[in-house]
Amino acid sequence: MTVEDKNAALALAGKISGTVNLISGGTEAGLVASAWSNASGFWKKLEIAITDESGGYTLGRLPPGNYRVEFSDTSAYDPPRYITEYYDNVLDIEAAENVPVTAGVTTMDIDADLGSYGSISGNVKDDDGTTNLENIYVDVYRYDTTWKYFASGITDASGNYEVFGLETENVRVGFSDPSGQHVPEFYDGKSNLASADNIAVALGHPTMDINAELMSTSDIVTFAKQTNGEDAEEIPGPYIAVGDSVSWTYGITNNGNDSLNFSIVDNPPVTISCPKYILLSGESTTCTASGTAVEGQYSNTATVTVMPSGEIPSFDVKDTSHYFGVTTGIDIEKSTNGQDADNAPGPNIKVGNPVNWDYEITNTGNVSLTSIVVTDDQGVIVSCPGDSLDGGASMMCTASGIAVEGQYTNIGSVTADPLSGFEQVSDSDYSHYFGITSEMAYVFLPLVLH
Repeated sequence: MTVEDKNAALALAGKISGTVNLISGGTEAGLVASAWSNASGFWKKLEIAITDESGGYTLGRLPPGNYRVEFSDTSAYDPPRYITEYYDNVLDIEAAENVPVTAGVTTMDIDADLGSYGSISGNVKDDDGTTNLENIYVDVYRYDTTWKYFASGITDASGNYEVFGLETENVRVGFSDPSGQHVPEFYDGKSNLASADNIAVALGHPTMDINAELMSTSDIVTFAKQTNGEDAEEIPGPYIAVGDSVSWTYGITNNGNDSLNFSIVDNPPVTISCPKYILLSGESTTCTASGTAVEGQYSNTATVTVMPSGEIPSFDVKDTSHYFGVTTGIDIEKSTNGQDADNAPGPNIKVGNPVNWDYEITNTGNVSLTSIVVTDDQGVIVSCPGDSLDGGASMMCTASGIAVEGQYTNIGSVTADPLSGFEQVSDSDYSHYFGITSEMAYVFLPLVLH
């Protein structure tokens, strides 16, 4: 299509414009207007437009025909704050009015007044009554023969939350801390969903002050996991040679006034053994597990499910531990005048000509090596660009000399130090050349030609 054809096609398109108002008052940027067409025998969304601060929108690039216009909340809110509707003030596209579009004309005043769903909001604090809790999950349940999960919110830095999308109904609300630092509960201070208080919500109205104060799990239990005796919550944790044994300990203390039961698992799974699974008030126990170190960064998260006596609900506390599975090694690959001359005789070099040796040094392990020293058994001075290498990295060292007569052999060697507690690594590689004189060249050349 030429530019002229394209412009002609655009001139044949029409537009729909209007304003989206809120029944609660005012307008809002970011709401969505959508144009739907049934020209193909089924409803298909052709265009969308976003409202500006005054609520205005324009749907463009519409071929002539009849359309139905949908108005909805921005997708940033799930569930939505506002009830989706169609022009003119109906909830179903089949019941909506047709909006005619004419080529090159804007069909104006296709307006909407969006109503609000019901919502609940509140604040979540620590049980000290002052510390606002961030990132607490707030789960809303609605009744449909049984109480079923509907939607979630999450508290902000001020401990506040709001959940939308509710109708005129009773709901129940649960509060939980994904970090495991606070005991979950249901509104209002109940231990389970079945005993939670009903909260009356009305369509179009906010229900506020559905607040909670969560007990710290440390008031009831303390849980600390260690790897090889280290509290390795942060990576990398202890460095352990691949194939060596790893030991985990899990210390659990009952800080509450009543006895508690517990169970414990680790992920990835290991077999955990505990001396007891019931702790009296003030009592502690240490569970243990073991394994074999694997290569690279490793982490596992242990979960203790605590079942207190009395009205306090069961809850989980977690602790993650780490280690780094270490492999060490170094490789030297030596070449003479560009040839990997591991075996004699190597390249023929005329006596008196220069000889260049390259020593490629590679850290074949997964941790850094330091104090790298490269030497040659014939006293050649080797020059390297550095004396350390990260895991898997390489560098090229060099040396030079003058060819001497006859078969020549020298050995390049390298040593390096890994992390403290690990043995020094080393490697060596042979290289050769054969130094020839002019007389030898005079003899060898006819033989080669022959």
